[in-house]
Amino acid sequence: MTRKTIARMLANLFFVTILFGALLGGPIVMLILFSERLAL
Repeated sequence: MTRKTIARMLANLFFVTILFGALLGGPIVMLILFSERLAL
């Protein structure tokens, strides 16, 4: 494997991780904010 291929794979992995983090983390953050608003 060349260095360019490894760099491209790492970039794709990083992008996918951020994408999944945004998709999964978004609703969780909204739920936390919503429950805190209900508690107050």
